[in-house]
Amino acid sequence: MFNYRRFSALVIKEFQDIGKNKRLVLMFLLPLGFCVLYKQLFMKQGEDVMSAWKILTLCVNMSLVIGVSLASAMSIAEEKEKKTLRTMLLAGLKPLEFFFGKSVVIILIAITVNTIMFVILGFGIEYYLTYFILILLVSSTMTILGAVIGMIAPDQMATGVIGMPILIFFLMLPAFAELDEIILGIAKFFPTYSMNEMLSSLFDGDVVFSTATHGMDMVVIGAWIFVGLGMFSVVYRKIGLES
Repeated sequence: MFNYRRFSALVIKEFQDIGKNKRLVLMFLLPLGFCVLYKQLFMKQGEDVMSAWKILTLCVNMSLVIGVSLASAMSIAEEKEKKTLRTMLLAGLKPLEFFFGKSVVIILIAITVNTIMFVILGFGIEYYLTYFILILLVSSTMTILGAVIGMIAPDQMATGVIGMPILIFFLMLPAFAELDEIILGIAKFFPTYSMNEMLSSLFDGDVVFSTATHGMDMVVIGAWIFVGLGMFSVVYRKIGLES
């Protein structure tokens, strides 16, 4: 049974720990910095080289892949380095309590950063609710993936070695999907590509959450969440038994 007291204690701990970790803070600030830079470089008055929604999509992908996933992985790996993960496992912390306690802070920070980028690029409030929902769903997906990497990695340094080859597909495949049909076919099964397609429809003024236009995209994002949670639960229990 889900224990709210254990969950809330872990959330408070995460809020305290994440502010002390400069690498995690930098990962979240990096996409924000690129957003400001790209706006200055590519959105000059009267001659926009790159549209605002393309800059936003690029920076959102960077935020969710580099920021959310690696932050989640490093946060869990840090627990293993400090030997606090074993203590939590032996204390009877359930997989969902552990996952939600670790991820809720990361997701809140991701939403905040992506909201700031949304405002910086001057989008209207009428787009925000749909944008918020998409960021929430895909950041949850990437947090789960990062958590699995963090559980497998022996330490924080290893999260980059293990995680980057995997995460690069989530960042690069959607970016190059338009250049090659084979890449496009593969990219369609990645949540970041589905999010990009739905954001494109959003800023074009089309209906986003429609099975007629984005049924496959919604299935892909939902599938990654449920399959990811299953993977995390299996890895968590295995690590717990080996502890």
